[in-house]
Amino acid sequence: MKTPSRQGFSMPELMVVVALGALIVFALQEVLVTQRRYWNAQGAASVRHEAARVAMAVLTAALREANLAGGDVVVLGPGRIRARQPLGLGLVCGTEAAWVWSRRKAAGPRAPATAS
Repeated sequence: MKTPSRQGFSMPELMVVVALGALIVFALQEVLVTQRRYWNAQGAASVRHEAARVAMAVLTAALREANLAGGDVVVLGPGRIRARQPLGLGLVCGTEAAWVWSRRKAAGPRAPATAS
């Protein structure tokens, strides 16, 4: 007579497989957490670099427009620049009538109709 064959796994075999599976899952979780921290740090660095690029663009344009002879630059020294910069500018392109209209609007309703 044939001995019946055992089907399935023994308890020690199952415990070893579960322990190895848990180690693999914890290792993958640690890798994902580390990658997430790296991703967040890179995103924050990217935001800082973009802010620095915008600031450099604004400062470059402001310093190019500064009139050194006219007194726009108040303090110019090592590591420090203080410049006066107009915050609002207007430009009217077109005919003489457009220029007169803009002068009249800026000066009020009683401004002369002719250009000076």
